[in-house]
Amino acid sequence: MSLFKKTFRKKALAMVSSVLALVMCFGFYTGNIAFADEVTDLEKKIEQGKKQLEQYESDIEKYKDDLENAKKLQEAVMQKLLLSEQIIDDYSSQLGNLDSQIKTKQAEITEKENQIKQKETEIADTQTEIDENLVLFAEKIRALYISGNDDFINVLMGSGDFFSMMLNYKFTENITEQNVQFMTDLKENIENLENDKQVLEGEKQVLEEQRQALEEDLKKYESLVSKEREQTAQYQKDLNKYGSLVDDAEYAKAQSQNKKKATQKQIEEMEALITKLIEEKSRKDTEFEGGEWGWPMPGYYTITSPFGRRDFAPNPNHKGNDIAGRNAQGEAINGKTIVSANDGVVILVNQYGYGGGYGTYVTVDHGGGYTTFYAHMQTGSAVVSEGQRVKRGDALGRVGSTGLSTGPHLHFEIRKNNVPTEPISYYPHIKFIYAY
Repeated sequence: MSLFKKTFRKKALAMVSSVLALVMCFGFYTGNIAFADEVTDLEKKIEQGKKQLEQYESDIEKYKDDLENAKKLQEAVMQKLLLSEQIIDDYSSQLGNLDSQIKTKQAEITEKENQIKQKETEIADTQTEIDENLVLFAEKIRALYISGNDDFINVLMGSGDFFSMMLNYKFTENITEQNVQFMTDLKENIENLENDKQVLEGEKQVLEEQRQALEEDLKKYESLVSKEREQTAQYQKDLNKYGSLVDDAEYAKAQSQNKKKATQKQIEEMEALITKLIEEKSRKDTEFEGGEWGWPMPGYYTITSPFGRRDFAPNPNHKGNDIAGRNAQGEAINGKTIVSANDGVVILVNQYGYGGGYGTYVTVDHGGGYTTFYAHMQTGSAVVSEGQRVKRGDALGRVGSTGLSTGPHLHFEIRKNNVPTEPISYYPHIKFIYAY
């Protein structure tokens, strides 16, 4: 082949490659700028969505705390309500006992009153009998007095009262021993009845005092029951209030969870759309342009987060390797230059913004379905532009901590047909340090 043909062929291939890079990277119809604008718009929406996710997550935690607190308060009030109801039951039982005792005491008092009435009747009857006998005796005394009986005069003068006079005169012929004994029995009987009446009245007084004490206890327990019922009513109101709080917190939590799921779905759909756009614009039908893969951070070989599944947030499915640490000279990675891992065409640059969590990043298409991704660069540090051709080792930007990042590092991916692969598998000759 002549030198002219070789030169012409190289120039033609270069022109074709440039055209393909411009056309295939960012759109079939609108070209490079339209595709970049579309991706940027999607990334802004993803950034907004992730901020919403953070807010929803914060809301969920808040509602979770509110829900737990409301449930604790609800349970505490429920226990108080149950205890209060038990106290009311105990007081009510005591009220029943007191009421029963009061009725018993009242029955005993009534019985004593009946017995006292009976004694009063017996006393009255006995007194009537005594009075009738004294009338008869008085008539005899009058007759003796009129007759001038000396014995009677002496008895009369020596007696303190009429009944004593009758007893002192018992041996006279006019009053028999039987009459005297009968009158004596009547007097003793009435005295006994009076004593019995006093005993009954004393017992009645004791019963009335006991009944009064029981009635005071009854009033006390009625007051306690009334107060406890008021407390129970308040507990029921509190229970209803906390029940409403629980319902509200559960509803709010469920709403936030639903919004979170919906937003996550939207983010996933937008991320999938970006992936699809990149896949459509990547040069799958071209041959791999590069050769041996070069490490994007020469001198820095510490891997702080591995490829694949990991057990911590924010992204459990890690699509690349995180490179951080210090070099052999002890220099920290922050601000150090990131280089292209192989020859290719820059198909995507995000200089500013959240970048869907990746911050400032660059994507390079190496042909043959291979792309590399460099994320969390310092804001505005990318030194390449979309459509620009790069060689292995060319500078792309500087290490930073933009986007969703916990510290300065480079997130590095190698994709084959837009499927993430294990980056360190391309570097069997490098001895890595694993710090995770």
